[in-house]
This record gives sequence, structure tokens and C-alpha cells, in this order.
Amino acid sequence: MKTKALKWALAVCGLGLVAFFACKPSEEGYEGPLEFAVLQSGDYADGQPVTDYYTVCMDYESYAEMWNRLSLPGEPEQMNFNAYSVLCIVDTLRPFPMYRIGVTGVNQTLDYVEVQVERAVDARVGGPVQAYALVRVPRISKDVKCVNLPFETGIVDPYMPELGTSECLMIAKEEYPEETFWFKFTPEGKLLIERRNVWMNCAETTLEASVTQDGEKLAIKEEEVFPDDRYMACECSKYAAYETDVVVGNDSLTVELYTSTSAITRTAVFKIPGHGSGEIVIDDTEVSYGK
Repeated sequence: MKTKALKWALAVCGLGLVAFFACKPSEEGYEGPLEFAVLQSGDYADGQPVTDYYTVCMDYESYAEMWNRLSLPGEPEQMNFNAYSVLCIVDTLRPFPMYRIGVTGVNQTLDYVEVQVERAVDARVGGPVQAYALVRVPRISKDVKCVNLPFETGIVDPYMPELGTSECLMIAKEEYPEETFWFKFTPEGKLLIERRNVWMNCAETTLEASVTQDGEKLAIKEEEVFPDDRYMACECSKYAAYETDVVVGNDSLTVELYTSTSAITRTAVFKIPGHGSGEIVIDDTEVSYGK
């Protein structure tokens, strides 16, 4: 189950720690925080990418299967699955190891269980990886909704320290990560935008953007520009970053993002807050293709 929206909230604890909340079971009729414990967290970089980003393991067999898929050593610990479930949270494949992933809260409502997922910046040297966390919670019998908390970061430093378009990222097609829209509002009234994993031509092309604001709507037109009309018979994934002036003070903004490259023509529509920073997975938005 992949989340379709970001929830703009503050993180309540750090990553990588064994964390506990109010000791309440996932009992019928109870509303409030559930205790949880981080069993394992780290990076997955072997074999096929994991595309089940949010998985609830209800028995030892499914837990062991996910353990093996993440190439973890040995065997997972035995536990009473009549009393517990294990949440497996896996980040999208990143071209560089940039984030850690974790859970900051698990809360039960009458209708569902909400899991708050946090990404924390941790840029490290290395190739494409997926960050993951295995989290033990009281046994869940309701639907689970995972919401992504916002995170702060710079423009992919140390990998792309300035505005512009990168060269081809050395990622095989089968390892192609999700295309995302990262943003950050600055105190100076600038909106920094980074387009991650955009499929473009292999030539030294650039992704140029024009941005217009009309109240609470941002219209962004991105177009791939070829140097001296040069074209190569191949395509690859690239990063591109640009900035624009914005009128601050809006609680939320509707973004209409039109992208035209040698590989794709597409319009994506989504909402972002008018402050802070975050990242939108383009495939999770309202998307249409064609001129």
C-alpha cells in the first residue's frame, strides 16, 4: 500500500532508535497511540528493488519472507504473532544513499491504524539503495494508512551543489527509481525545486522551467533543451534543480506541473504546503499524458 499524499506534521522522535509509546494494545474500541519498537533498520542494495513500500506481516512466514527479501543475515527472531504484527517500511530506490527511514508514531482510530513515516537526511557515499525499517506493533486487524512526514534537506548536496541539470545517473533501467518533485521554501521568498529521476535524452540536455503563480496555484512548465540540436539515440535518468520567487503566506499551493522531454510529455497536479520542504512522488499524483 503506497501513500497518496503527504501529511504535514512535525516529527516527534529520531530515527534508528528503539522507540516506545504509551503501552496500549490494539484492542477493539481503543483510540490513541500504540507502542512500537524498531527491530531493524538500514539500507537494501541487493537484487531486485522492493516495491512493496508498506507491508504488514501478520505471521512468521510473511515476516521471514520480507527479512530474506531485504537480504538480512540469519533468521528473524521468533515472536507471538497472536499478540504482535511487524510493519515493513521501505523507501523508494535512491540513486545515492541520502536518507534513513523510520517510524515516529503509530496511532489507532476507530477505523484504521495510522503510521507516521519519517525520512532523515544522511548523505553517504555509495550506489543506489533503499532505506528500510522493520517495526513491531501490537497485532493489527484494521486497515493501515502510512503518511510521510516532511523532511528538511539541501539540494542533494554533496551530489549536486548548484542549480542546473545533472549528467546521466548511472542507473540501469530495471533499477530506475521513482520520479519525484522536491521543494523547499526559503526565508528570502524563494522556492527551490529539484526534479529527481527525470527520464531525458543522453545528450547534454538541460531541463528549463518557467513558473507562474496565480494566488494559490503554481503553474510550472518544464522543457528539455538540446544543445546545438544534438540528439542521442538513448535516454537516461537525470536530476534538475531550479528556483523561483513566490508569494509566501499560503497554507497550501496547488501545483500544475507540465513536463516535456524526449521521453515523456505529462501533466501532474498535486498540492504542497506554502512553507517548509518535502517531496512528492509523481506517480502518486493526478497524472495525464499527452499535449
